[in-house]
Formats: sequence, C-alpha cells, structure tokens
Amino acid sequence: MFGERIHVLLVAHNPDFSRMLGRAHADTTLENILYQPSASLSEALNMFSLSQFDAVVLELASPGKESLSEVKKLRQQAPDIPLVVLIDKDSPELGVEAIRFGAQDCLVGSRVTGALLN
Repeated sequence: MFGERIHVLLVAHNPDFSRMLGRAHADTTLENILYQPSASLSEALNMFSLSQFDAVVLELASPGKESLSEVKKLRQQAPDIPLVVLIDKDSPELGVEAIRFGAQDCLVGSRVTGALLN
C-alpha cells in the first residue's frame, strides 16, 4: 500500500472535528491520505455504494444509544473496514462501548495531533 492513496471516510456531525482533524493531518508526514467528509451517517452509508474506503473515522456526537447505533450500522454496512471513533473528552465510557460494538480504536477528538496520526 506504500505510495497508494488511502481513502478515509470522515463522518463528523460537528464541523469542528473535521477542521481539527484537517489541522492535525497537516502536521503529519502522511501525504497519501485522502479524507472524504460526510456530515451525517445516512450520507456516509450512501457513499459506501459509490466509493471504496480503506478506513472510517466516526465522530460520536453524544453519549447514548443513538451514537452506538451509528457504530452498529457502519459495522453492518462495512464489516471489514477499520473504524476509529472520535469522542468528546467527557465521554470515555462512550469509547469503550463503541469498541464493544466493533470499533477498532477510540480517540479523544480534541487530543488528536499530527504526531498521533503518524
């Protein structure tokens, strides 16, 4: 995969998460990652039928069953694609639950840096 583009679907309900991830990515040496933004889960699920993605980054909007159902729907639609969830710093239990629902990793959105992405 070296030298090839890595296509990442970014599902961010909050535009601040998209901007934050863009700033963090700008501070990396990873030039071959292409982020495709999506503002909603329904839009993201439609995008799976149009394009192939290598990974998904999902911002979990709020604690509770609604956010976890998003993880479950993404797992059903794309069971083999790595899924990383971004959570608010005040919701660590949400990250644990997301991993139980099939996410591969959980990051606190406000703490994502270029060094972390490298």
